[in-house]
Amino acid sequence: MKGLFLSDLYMAKKYCRSYFLIMLVFIAVSFWGNNNTFLIIYPIVLAGMMPITLLSYSERCKWNVYCETLPLTRRQTVAEKYLLTSLLLFGVFLLIAAVQGARLSANGSFDIGEYGAFLSPLLTVGLLSPSITLPCMFKYGVEKGRIAYYVVVGFVCAVTAAGTFLSDEPNQEVSIPLHTAFLLPLFGTAVFVVSYFISAKVYEKREID
Repeated sequence: MKGLFLSDLYMAKKYCRSYFLIMLVFIAVSFWGNNNTFLIIYPIVLAGMMPITLLSYSERCKWNVYCETLPLTRRQTVAEKYLLTSLLLFGVFLLIAAVQGARLSANGSFDIGEYGAFLSPLLTVGLLSPSITLPCMFKYGVEKGRIAYYVVVGFVCAVTAAGTFLSDEPNQEVSIPLHTAFLLPLFGTAVFVVSYFISAKVYEKREID
């Protein structure tokens, strides 16, 4: 599995530099973004989708066919993508959490309960996006599975745009109950784990050309 990580690392270094730059810019701008939902959610969605981009490059250069000759099971191949996804998600999430904590402290409005309730839906969205898209990619391949990618990204953008619009309305307040907010990451994690088992199962049965 170490070889799979190295392969993704080399491809990320070559093809995904702009992704990291975009995420850093959005996270930095969110410090002055006056609680703009899109500036906060987009980086973590992008982090969750990055392994899908790497998977598309792997299929394009037939790396997935070459993997069939290596002493690796298809389940290990799937596990590496999910592990990489989780590392990227939590890395970006921690960076966002640090920046938003600094923003709230600078504004003198930091409250640990509201801070946690603010961050938990963010982590959930980050987990759900690849949980929906990766099984489609592993079952149908990148070209056919790309439809799920566009649907998920479009849905997230629509929801965040609506949230941003409502939060800007003077008489509208979008809030989530605290107990619900803290349960959301558990739900997202459960869906992510189930998604892994689905991806592993469908990829083991898939015929690779």
